[in-house]
Amino acid sequence: MGDKTVNTTMPLFHRSPRTYLAPPTAELELQPPPGKPARPTSSLMAVLVPLSFTLLGLGLSIAFAATHAAFLLFSLPMVFGSGLWSIISYFNEQNKYKASIAQRDQTYRAYLAQQRQQAEALANEQRRALLDPHPDPNECLRRAGAGTGQPSPRLWERSSGLERPRDPDFLHLRLWLGALPATFQLKPPSSRPPVGEADDLYDEALRLVDDFRQVDGVPIVLPLAQAGAAGLSGPPRRRPRDRPRPAAATGDASRPQRGQTGRPAARPRGGRMGLDPLAAARLG
Repeated sequence: MGDKTVNTTMPLFHRSPRTYLAPPTAELELQPPPGKPARPTSSLMAVLVPLSFTLLGLGLSIAFAATHAAFLLFSLPMVFGSGLWSIISYFNEQNKYKASIAQRDQTYRAYLAQQRQQAEALANEQRRALLDPHPDPNECLRRAGAGTGQPSPRLWERSSGLERPRDPDFLHLRLWLGALPATFQLKPPSSRPPVGEADDLYDEALRLVDDFRQVDGVPIVLPLAQAGAAGLSGPPRRRPRDRPRPAAATGDASRPQRGQTGRPAARPRGGRMGLDPLAAARLG
């Protein structure tokens, strides 16, 4: 027998060494909000009551010393000046207190917004690390070479343990996208407000921590190698015979025509019209 040469063109596939994207494991501890400024101790009543007695005394002095113009010339400006200065000082302290509260609120909320951006960056990094080995169906087809005929070097990148150490995600099946605990940690402020004193800024920091306890939009996988067997549960699918049939536009034999009474005539049992759609399809 002569030698026969068989020319077979086999596509060459080179699988690249596998690389992993590690999820972030950083720890971010929130700083406590700055202390509240001291509330002014003076009250408007404490300013107005002495001023009223001063004006009363001034009125009595005017009544008994109406003939002394020099006394009135010096006493009136002093009384009104001292009273006006007390009122101005009171409102000045109140305005300074409100400005300090607003500055404290604005500064700490800006700090929390900055920390939220850092936490969002860590959450996106975790999503990328988990979505990379478990992509969506379109990315799976692209890696298999659908449409281009050129498979990605990442095809068959998970090892079963025969040719190299087994990958921990071998036979992991992506089911859907959901939420998983965050791999990074966002710690609440170490110091709490005094007992019995509420602080909206501290509560805002706790809400920020709660927002990043989990990361959504990550793949939920089923480890088939560890599970061994898996099942799907849910409401049973209705059979074709249980589905409502649309009424025919015209000529429905099962509907009584005008002038007819009684039940509609039964369809023949032996013909195709007497079978359900599934049985008719099997016979056809």
